[in-house]
Amino acid sequence: MKQLNDLMGKMVVDKITNLSGKVITIQTNITGEDYVLITTCDNNGRPIEWWVNIKRIVEITDGGE
Repeated sequence: MKQLNDLMGKMVVDKITNLSGKVITIQTNITGEDYVLITTCDNNGRPIEWWVNIKRIVEITDGGE
């Protein structure tokens, strides 16, 4: 698995909800599970943020690299 800090600023998608956005915070909770805070905007430009277990995300690649 990638180092946690490698995910900072990366675009990811939540495998369960199919929501995508940018990782802006990473934390480890008291049980040792890692979570990321993902942010994006809705259709009206309002920010949306949600916490997701790191096991549920996949990095989005542009396919060009």
